[in-house]
Amino acid sequence: MGENLTGRGSAAKKNRTLHNFAVESRYKNRSEISSGSRWARGRPSLIRKEQSYHKEAREDLKCNESTFVIKAEYTNYAGKHWISQANVQASVIESSQYEEQLKNDDKWTFDVIALERVTKKRPLLHAGLKILRRFNVMEFLDIDDIIMCSWLALIEDNYHSSNTYHNSSHATDVLQAAAYFLAKDKLRDSMEVIEQVSILVAAIVHDIDHPGRTNSFITNSNGYLAVLYNDISVLESHHASLAFRLTRKSDCVNIFQNVQRDQYRSIREKIIDAVLATDMTKHFDHVSKFVSSFNDSAKPCLESADSRKLVSRMLIKCADISNPLRSRNLCIEWAKRISEEYFEQTEDEKEKGLPVMMAIFDRNCCNLGKAQTGFIDFIIRDMFSAWDEVIPIPELITNLEDNYKFWKDEEERIEEERAQADETN
Repeated sequence: MGENLTGRGSAAKKNRTLHNFAVESRYKNRSEISSGSRWARGRPSLIRKEQSYHKEAREDLKCNESTFVIKAEYTNYAGKHWISQANVQASVIESSQYEEQLKNDDKWTFDVIALERVTKKRPLLHAGLKILRRFNVMEFLDIDDIIMCSWLALIEDNYHSSNTYHNSSHATDVLQAAAYFLAKDKLRDSMEVIEQVSILVAAIVHDIDHPGRTNSFITNSNGYLAVLYNDISVLESHHASLAFRLTRKSDCVNIFQNVQRDQYRSIREKIIDAVLATDMTKHFDHVSKFVSSFNDSAKPCLESADSRKLVSRMLIKCADISNPLRSRNLCIEWAKRISEEYFEQTEDEKEKGLPVMMAIFDRNCCNLGKAQTGFIDFIIRDMFSAWDEVIPIPELITNLEDNYKFWKDEEERIEEERAQADETN
């Protein structure tokens, strides 16, 4: 952040839209990321990235010109998490190519997997810009669509499409769910604008640079991030920290550049708090505090700033693990994706001689139906029952019960098949 955070007279007040022109951002200091550098030879590992933050140069990139190109292409960047190529091409969500997939972005039937396919695994920019416009986020931050578009592209670039679950499609899914909850009458009328903006930004960045492994894996393997964050909410701390480091690299992507200093500190605190709330080791504490705060009446809770913080935490938690309440096809797809990541972690743990933290996710013997019913029974049901008491979501609860029955049938079917196979052998 610079010394001047206001800049209220800037061109950011112009109501520019991306579908009338295109953007091509060019940056100075390209010699710093020449093809001969170790950064240009490929994306650094999670450890190398963290170690580099303590050595990185002080100079920030400067934009010297901008034009826009309506094209859904992105160049690979090569170094220090900057948009470091000469040409950064962003696409426009109004494109007819994506109208069908984006038309339900305000409904629970929104299909992020379909959007993922047509955008070639780049759904966050397209859905993100439309959702943020709907909540007037750019107007609140006093920036134009160009800066927000560039920021979204940078954030999406730092999610790993190689992860089956923790990728930008998951971030888009969580953002859409958070926006869906915020649009409910009780929250829309009670949550302050700064709280809504903070939740939406937190949803976008909450899993950035996720390595496809859990906190327990990183701490058990004595990873650099575990040492850096003292084994406490390791990944969540990394997600929040990296998001702000990326954002402040250049005015081209700094969505907070026109926010007053005190307001920025408030937004930053709220975003960090929300991201840290997604740490599942604190799950039961958050749910318990939420239930206790509301007690018999929701009104006092929503009138209190401290209690609205509990609501924000609960909201992003519900959005983060809402897959079992989605439509059947999405519920199944997400279950398969998270299972694949867990299978890979189990295999990695065995190979490295680490404790196996999720024995149920052994590729050779996992009963996916049993894993999902257990997840719903142990984590999902109580949390969403509490959420439903405050923010009625009958459609979602119906989906949950239908999906639970499906997974229960799957659990029994798989067990019967295995029993028959054992008898045959």
